Amino acid sequence: MKPQKFEPDALLKSCALNVFVAMARVQLVQPIVYEYRRKILESKPWPVHADFAAEYGERVLDPESDYLMDPALFEEYAALCREARDAAGLQTVMPLACPLSEAKSNVVLSKTALISAMRGRVPVDVDKILEAPVRMQDQFVELTLKLLAPYVNSEEALTS
Repeated sequence: MKPQKFEPDALLKSCALNVFVAMARVQLVQPIVYEYRRKILESKPWPVHADFAAEYGERVLDPESDYLMDPALFEEYAALCREARDAAGLQTVMPLACPLSEAKSNVVLSKTALISAMRGRVPVDVDKILEAPVRMQDQFVELTLKLLAPYVNSEEALTS
């Protein structure tokens, strides 16, 4: 039996392109966001919420741990982050949003769309993939992107 030639349709190409663009956006904004968040955290003591201080220390020092901040000060911190975001020229869809959070959310949404677009095209139950742990979803997406990458037109990414 002769193997069928695989030719993805426009939906698959578009979904793959969206994943690539979303992942690139995370790589673009992450160092910028971490840098300004780190500078803000170094600018003054930002106390850890009392419920977490025994385990995590008295002060928030790492941008990845800013969720531990005392809620009474978080709005001040968030406002400074928005000012730094604007000064860095980063745009968000939601006015109060963090560009890195939006970028990461877009990765999740675009991966989910890609997985869904594979329904009926692969001999696996796509709904089970969507219900699987993130690690398994990421493996499925990685394999799918390897299959689709040669068909994605980089010119489309530059013009969209």
